[in-house]
Amino acid sequence: MKVQAVVIGSGTEEDPYRIDLPTWVMVDIDYSRMEAIVSIPDDVFPMPADFDTVKVKDARGREHEIIVPRGKALDAWKAIEEEKYPAFAQRRHVRDVVRIR
Repeated sequence: MKVQAVVIGSGTEEDPYRIDLPTWVMVDIDYSRMEAIVSIPDDVFPMPADFDTVKVKDARGREHEIIVPRGKALDAWKAIEEEKYPAFAQRRHVRDVVRIR
């Protein structure tokens, strides 16, 4: 599944640009808006039952269908992170990483 996520970091060698999720694959990045389209493996976060799909264009003009979790889906993802990836869950909330439109 693809989501749009907030990019963090200053882009230096000591602080590279990155997405603060446990695992992801970069699809496209927009440095001016500091957001990226990333693919998340289904075994990290299950496909939420409650979500919207949105078509967005990447920097090259290609369309991607991303999911936008709603309601309790983010709570479920947060619970998974707290159990499987506590280092991530302690320093931020998944709702601060996944771009909600």
